[in-house]
Amino acid sequence: MELEIDENLVQIIQIATEKALLKLFEEHKEKFYYCSLITTGEGLCPIISAWSVEALERVANESGDAEEAKYYLKWSYAETPYFAYGEDFFKNVKNVFVERMNKLKTAEERKREVQVRINSMEKVMHNLDVKGMFGRG
Repeated sequence: MELEIDENLVQIIQIATEKALLKLFEEHKEKFYYCSLITTGEGLCPIISAWSVEALERVANESGDAEEAKYYLKWSYAETPYFAYGEDFFKNVKNVFVERMNKLKTAEERKREVQVRINSMEKVMHNLDVKGMFGRG
């Protein structure tokens, strides 16, 4: 079964995501190991979340037990200092998401729309990976 993707969504999400990530990488010359595009269960406008080795070290060192903190923080999308980084780039995406959802009448249509959004977000991250956004190896 092929995943349903909306190429228009892919395009606008990819533009915003690429701009946000490029700004992140330019302003923070760190070793990023985690870059994610996330949304809610309701399929609200996506945001990026990212961790670098250096950010993890800084945040973990603020706790009483740095090693234990690293264990719990390493993959936390919400506790990174780079949560929702570049959010301003997603204003157009947010507007499109709201417009699309407002046109839907049934719970089934909304459920399908959320899945299309998630599939489109996955395609965006794949596209950016193919472009070399996340490095090599």
